[in-house]
Amino acid sequence: MEETDLISKLPESIIHHILSYLNSPKDLVRMSILSYYWFGFTASFPIFNFNYVEFMQVLKSSGTPFDTEEHQMDLFFLKYVQYTISRFCEQNVSVHTFNIMTSFRDLTDVAIIDKCLGLILENGVKVLVIDMHNWTYRLQHPQMYHVPNIFLSAPSLASLKLCYCEIPSSFMVDVVKFKSLKLLHIECVRLNEEVITSFTTSCPLLEEFIVIYCYGLKRFCVYEHLNLRQVKIRFIPEFDRIDIDAPNLCFLCLHCKYDERGVSPSMNLASCKKLTKVCYHGERLVDLSHNFPFLEDLFLDLPKKCKRLTLSSHSLRTFMLNSECDLGNIDLNAPNLLLFGFTDNLHFHSPMGSFSIPSKPCMEWDHNTLVEDNWFKKLRQFLDKKLRFKELKLHINVVLYRPKLN
Repeated sequence: MEETDLISKLPESIIHHILSYLNSPKDLVRMSILSYYWFGFTASFPIFNFNYVEFMQVLKSSGTPFDTEEHQMDLFFLKYVQYTISRFCEQNVSVHTFNIMTSFRDLTDVAIIDKCLGLILENGVKVLVIDMHNWTYRLQHPQMYHVPNIFLSAPSLASLKLCYCEIPSSFMVDVVKFKSLKLLHIECVRLNEEVITSFTTSCPLLEEFIVIYCYGLKRFCVYEHLNLRQVKIRFIPEFDRIDIDAPNLCFLCLHCKYDERGVSPSMNLASCKKLTKVCYHGERLVDLSHNFPFLEDLFLDLPKKCKRLTLSSHSLRTFMLNSECDLGNIDLNAPNLLLFGFTDNLHFHSPMGSFSIPSKPCMEWDHNTLVEDNWFKKLRQFLDKKLRFKELKLHINVVLYRPKLN
């Protein structure tokens, strides 16, 4: 029976979507050598992930001889990126994703990166990731990569991630055009309140804004943004204020680090009436009833040194707590609570998606550490605090000791 290649008969857009699930560039190369037909498909594949470490691993495993001097390795990688992008852009096909993780040493490296960014931005790239942080430790005086000015005009961008970069100085002066941007992720970039304002005013369709450990940023302020739905912030000690006016904001995730004074940032989110889901990782708990009056789902991650928790909320329906706090030191006043999950799992996550809420008030206890002898007594005392739980689910570790037989 003659075999038929049915996959090759699929529309090009579907084949490109299938190729996007390949785990590494090496897999893509394997696909390209199947035939001239598949080589054409891979050559027009609009998703590019250039990772310096992965590239070198593939190169070394292939046995191909190359110059092992570090600077020559960097240059070899960047020339490969330049050749690949230049060849692709000659086909007059739009780039969908450009993800580059590398470092640079001199102006020659910077010129290559700038040229590649210019090509893909002119080509209408939709997803852009620039990550320059992983290998700057190799340099005696590492410098930040300055994103070129052409970056200021990218009307096709739907997703942008900048890590360990410098935003153009003209960003505050020129008119920035990010008319299609829906996701903005900024990590370890020098920021201030004015830059945040420039981004939000130039991104009217922005739905998700992520800011991670950006130095220089003391205030995160967003005013009258109609499409913003999710905000995630990890901030350093000098951060002191969050002020958001976004009527459709529904999810907020905060990772808080405090200065020596132990002062938590002031917050103003009272106008965010759809903000019902909050994830909070911090050393001090803010006033939830005041800052989040419409809160329904709370994911709270507290440090080991937190020995007592008092929480009051009449709107709260789901409360997931990751803490080593003693149950006897938890004072919970939430008359409409339907699910309370208590865990000491270090891999605790805060899902944005929906999850199952029981019809009857339920408590779930999930502890990986060994329980103490009096744990059941403390559990009974906690359940007696008029919380009205109808269901109890326990996951505990118990050690059984067998007596030695003489």
